[in-house]
Amino acid sequence: MQRLRTHRDRLAIQEFHSGSIETVPGFEPKLSAKVISGSDWLYFDADQGHIRVNVKGMARTEDGVAIGFIYSGPIELNEYTKPFFAEDPKPKTIPFGSSSSLYATTTKQLGIFKVGDPKYKFLENSAFCSNGRFIFEGGQLTAESRISRTIPSTAMD
Repeated sequence: MQRLRTHRDRLAIQEFHSGSIETVPGFEPKLSAKVISGSDWLYFDADQGHIRVNVKGMARTEDGVAIGFIYSGPIELNEYTKPFFAEDPKPKTIPFGSSSSLYATTTKQLGIFKVGDPKYKFLENSAFCSNGRFIFEGGQLTAESRISRTIPSTAMD
């Protein structure tokens, strides 16, 4: 993944070829996949407080299953994210908490998984939420997302 060259345009497209998608520790069913390729369509809000992401990509699980994914959500422009989008020459890893996304499988989809292997069919039949961050190590930029399945509440029964 390379950083954007400018944020003057309100719409930008960024290709990426690395990253990870994983469930939080202890969550079942577990998912851990490495991103192979994708693109991120970014829309910069006029108020300069958020960036909207619209991501489509492909990942491969630890056992070799290909998973297509689409998600969207806001990135808050704050003390951690602004330097990255302002092309800081020495970027720092952005902590979790500035970006959230939705993976849903309703007719008004904000995000979805596509998978052919029956072992991962639960991905297509579930709704997920996530948060993400950018990691800067050894001159490389990687995006990381952590996802959790949303389950129906029974607390009001």
